[in-house]
Amino acid sequence: MRRAACIAMIAIMTTAGCARPAIPPPVRYTIAPEISVETAPSTERTLGVRPVRAPVVYRTPILYTEGFKLREYSQAEWAVRPDHTITRAIIDAIVATGRFQDVGDASNVNRPELILVGDIRAFEIDHDATPREAICEVRLELRETFGTKLLWAGNLAARVPLEEDHISAVPKAMSEAVSRVANNAAAKIAQH
Repeated sequence: MRRAACIAMIAIMTTAGCARPAIPPPVRYTIAPEISVETAPSTERTLGVRPVRAPVVYRTPILYTEGFKLREYSQAEWAVRPDHTITRAIIDAIVATGRFQDVGDASNVNRPELILVGDIRAFEIDHDATPREAICEVRLELRETFGTKLLWAGNLAARVPLEEDHISAVPKAMSEAVSRVANNAAAKIAQH
């Protein structure tokens, strides 16, 4: 009877996952964009920035493309979602220009005169490029809040080669790509 109970207990533990090998948690990588923009003449205008929208696939998994296939690196994730990272980098870059009296999340700026909206078009590693490249592409539109006038719109993209063909090189390259997009966005927006 004891033997049967022991065998039953081992069977239960095996099916419950106790006897399976431990799966290591994913490694989470950070992005650290460097903001470097020229200052612009200041105005009394305020700018509300809506969070950049992202397709469902651009959440925390680190993605790469091969041909027309979009895949995830196994056991590798972004520590912060790309849409949050890009939005923060763009806000930081615009603030650094000194152009606007107030810049921030559109829901926190009281009646902003201008509104910035955007979408992520690409945020992945291109495995077909030689060397592989980090790609960040964002579509942005600067509009009057209380009018119908489009002041500026554009697709901003950056492709940065990886220093080595390893996942550990991805954060540095993607940080540079996000930096280029954010700094370019700030320079374009500061003209208005």
